[in-house]
Amino acid sequence: MNNRNVNVCPWCNYHYGENHDANCIYGRYFPPERATDLENACRLFGFSNLLRLMHSVRPNEREATANSILREGSVWTNDPVQGVLGKEFTLTSQIESFERELESTNKLLNIIEVKEPPSSSNLMK
Repeated sequence: MNNRNVNVCPWCNYHYGENHDANCIYGRYFPPERATDLENACRLFGFSNLLRLMHSVRPNEREATANSILREGSVWTNDPVQGVLGKEFTLTSQIESFERELESTNKLLNIIEVKEPPSSSNLMK
């Protein structure tokens, strides 16, 4: 079991150890349940680079930046060879496949609509 204090924000835990800085401005962007993602991101980018990145963005952009950092750390851990590019390629391929399937289904529906004989209720009108 991990000895890490789960109540300490992962940012402070990674940076300060067990001590939580009362003035921590990044704790709200890195929730305790995403501590593993932060650790992965720190291994990937380095904590000092993440700190520099978080300092460089405007306060209203910090949440999106933190989410991107955590997502990238997770994706690279799951696919260390292709990383985000591999994930994008997989998703793009799936979208293209679904679009082809949708086009095929729409063509079949058009054929069925054309071949469908008029119903008796439509003839009485």
